[in-house]
Amino acid sequence: MLTHGNDESVYTQDQAVLVDSIMNYFSAENCEELILKPKIFIFQASRQSSQSFGAGIGDRKVKQEEIPVSEGAEVVRIPNEADFLAVYSTALGERSFNQTERASPFLHHLIEELKNMGVDDDFYSVLT
Repeated sequence: MLTHGNDESVYTQDQAVLVDSIMNYFSAENCEELILKPKIFIFQASRQSSQSFGAGIGDRKVKQEEIPVSEGAEVVRIPNEADFLAVYSTALGERSFNQTERASPFLHHLIEELKNMGVDDDFYSVLT
């Protein structure tokens, strides 16, 4: 996502949206098709608190139902946010920088590293 933001939200055209709310749409509980598949979120946005862009929205409540299990059946559970990787252009509380002529320094270097990535390199190693 390329936008403006604060310490917990990103800004759309008309409101602030909690990053946790966005990621919640892809959780195991809300998106069964993506269970055990990697989910990568890349945020190019400032993470400073600011009052000038509106207020954050409340957390979305998720209804949880009990699933009946027959006797002797083994239930394997994974964390609801398993296989999530969130990448931010800046540290919490800091401003993110953009350039009008080309991508931000963060995106520019990320793209360059991905271009130079070898077949034996993993995405996490490219980030670190």
